Amino acid sequence: MAPPGASTCSGCHGSGASASAPGSAVPALQGQEPEAITAAMQAFRTGRREATVMDRIAKGFTDEETRAIAVWVSQQH
Repeated sequence: MAPPGASTCSGCHGSGASASAPGSAVPALQGQEPEAITAAMQAFRTGRREATVMDRIAKGFTDEETRAIAVWVSQQH
């Protein structure tokens, strides 16, 4: 079962054409390392990484929630 908030990630970061297109600003997250996803979310949350909407989204999750989402999303097919 998906942790709270995780299922919404696939709307932009799913396996659809826009997310998996080479050079896309919106990467597919499936198969990525959970640590990389977690680090990106933390960077968005703190402002170390530029964002259009991810900074606001990342601020809505605790470190524990972010990690649970990262693990779940990385394992999706």
